[in-house]
Amino acid sequence: MPLGVTFVSISAGTTATCALGTNGKGYCWGLDEEGQLGNGPATSRIQWAPSEVVMPTGTFFTGISAAASNGCAVTAGPAYCWGQNRWSAVGDGTDVFRHVPVAVAGSR
Repeated sequence: MPLGVTFVSISAGTTATCALGTNGKGYCWGLDEEGQLGNGPATSRIQWAPSEVVMPTGTFFTGISAAASNGCAVTAGPAYCWGQNRWSAVGDGTDVFRHVPVAVAGSR
């Protein structure tokens, strides 16, 4: 775990695992073929240690979940998702893979 961070929840997906820190930040690790770590451009490599999910400034997560090849998180406002976006799995109304969190369409 990152120094000084305690995880309050962990969610394991098919290719990656994500955790929510007590600091309201998300952390993911595992395979990053399709942006499922949410930390920037996909690398097609394995991230062995937790890496911070890139969040919009001032946004803090209250829950996080990893899926097959993407992740999602909830906040006090909109929900956010990232990663593989076939069949609009990220929920932003597109099929473009998202390497950092984007707001789910229609969420508040």
